[in-house]
Amino acid sequence: MVVFSFIKSKRVFKKVFEDGRFIKGKNISLKYISGGSDKIEFGMVIPQKKIPLAVNRNLIRRRIKFLIRQKSFIDKKRIPIGFYLLIYSARTVLPYERIKDSVLLAFSRVYRDT
Repeated sequence: MVVFSFIKSKRVFKKVFEDGRFIKGKNISLKYISGGSDKIEFGMVIPQKKIPLAVNRNLIRRRIKFLIRQKSFIDKKRIPIGFYLLIYSARTVLPYERIKDSVLLAFSRVYRDT
């Protein structure tokens, strides 16, 4: 069984931003470092410049967290162990299905790279 958690450390965020590999997507981009941990760790970046209202940023965070917590998401994608930052790049609040499609597309590219 794959164990996952959410990144809470500023040091880890900084490390992933500086040293991580980048995959650009239309709505969600991904920075990641494979390895370096004994589990899969996720972080989210929703820029205040693109989504100015905190209510909307929190809505996007909840939608992404719900998607990640679904057991089928991690099991189906065979995501390598490491640190992942999901960077929300759309200028509007997207519905759950479009967020899901964007995240799955980004992780399918990660799987191809490794």
